[in-house]
Amino acid sequence: MRPLPFAFFFLFCTAIMNCKKSQNGSPSSFTISTLEVGSITESSAISGGKIAEVGYTVLSRGVCFGSLHSPTIADSTVTVSGDTGVFNCNLLRLAANTTYYVRAFAKTSGNVYYGNEQTFKTTQYSDPPVSLFAAVGNVLYAVDAQSGRMKWQISFPSYLYSSPFYADGMIFIGCSDKKLYAIDTTGSQRWSVSMPSWSPTAALAKGGIVYKLDASGDLFAFDVQSGAQLWSVNVGFGDGDINLSAGVIFVNGNYLLALDSKIGTVIWSAHYGVGTPVVVNNRVFTIDGGAYQIFEYDASTGTLLSALPASPYTTSPFLDGVQLKVRNGYIYGFSTYPNLPGLIVCDTFGSLKWTANVAVGSENPYYEGPQPYFSDSTAYLFDENAGMRCFNANSGAYINGPPQSASRKPLSLTIANGILYYSSDLLYAFDPSTRSVLWTMDIEQNDSSPGVAPCIVGASGNVYLYDKRFDWK
Repeated sequence: MRPLPFAFFFLFCTAIMNCKKSQNGSPSSFTISTLEVGSITESSAISGGKIAEVGYTVLSRGVCFGSLHSPTIADSTVTVSGDTGVFNCNLLRLAANTTYYVRAFAKTSGNVYYGNEQTFKTTQYSDPPVSLFAAVGNVLYAVDAQSGRMKWQISFPSYLYSSPFYADGMIFIGCSDKKLYAIDTTGSQRWSVSMPSWSPTAALAKGGIVYKLDASGDLFAFDVQSGAQLWSVNVGFGDGDINLSAGVIFVNGNYLLALDSKIGTVIWSAHYGVGTPVVVNNRVFTIDGGAYQIFEYDASTGTLLSALPASPYTTSPFLDGVQLKVRNGYIYGFSTYPNLPGLIVCDTFGSLKWTANVAVGSENPYYEGPQPYFSDSTAYLFDENAGMRCFNANSGAYINGPPQSASRKPLSLTIANGILYYSSDLLYAFDPSTRSVLWTMDIEQNDSSPGVAPCIVGASGNVYLYDKRFDWK
């Protein structure tokens, strides 16, 4: 996500589509426009611009793009040589099925000029799911994701409160016996390590290291193959999941911390934050637990870019401790205050867009909070009383959801290749485009709580958990 709301608003108001200002302030015929976007795939596109100028020296030109309106050169950029005329730029490493905004820019010695904004959406990523790993009660299941056929199951000494995560041929899962387990793809235990306390946060693994945050605030890094501890750091308390981006771990504890993922040293720290930090376009968004504001930081330096009141309601903020989501220019946050809707959605200017009554604040250890998960334009939320609820992510209009048991309502899901995977009375694979159940599988449930979000592995080797794709093959 990108520049912060107030900085964003300033840039939006001062952006020049057809610039008529010269370096010394006198009128000029400098004009820049953004070309329509073409050759759109799941991860790339081509855009560009056209510059016609008199009396300027263009130092650099190109396009800037991001997932929020009015991108600037502080966001992702592609530059090309030359000064005036038409130019084309290749936009690479884009996220699939995502809306982007792009503007051409030209930089002179005195100003940066922007063209008109173009919008495009990348195509759906095609990665047929192959394997599914689901934790229900104290049992871990390995399932063929295409057919729903169970491959194997393994029981643990106590409940599995965290979602499994797959990497390097192993499944990592935390158990309420205060241990992190590594299970290979045949269902055999490779190793386990004891931790100070259990935590519902999922483990995360990349580059031969598996990371696990416990409830006491200790973040551990273990060797994937042996389970040997590489480092640990106490972040103050364990709140939300960790976020790993470009070799940096972002985690909320006593402070919002950015840690070197290899050695665990602190790169920068900021205000006390809650929930899982959101990283988009080299920006970090988090809710400040003391000021009840949404803060946006530069992911590289920790510089505070802007702050937005955490709720359009002036009397009460979003709930501290529940997940914040930022997607396609909207900010999704939650409140437990009486007489306020559970879900509050605003734009990056702080203007209220829509709300939904969602019951939050459950003590159920499986319950991860009512954070929305996204597939196309649908937001899937989990109400501790009503289970899965579905809304149009832009308008808030209610959408009929997939099947679920009245006695065991789902409280989480994973989306892979456009298919929803979740557990209720059964383990389900549901296609929302056709509103059809692709398969179900019986699961053992020895309590009233459904399982946590399953982990999916695609044919490409990519891993899916919640609505995230981990391109870490």
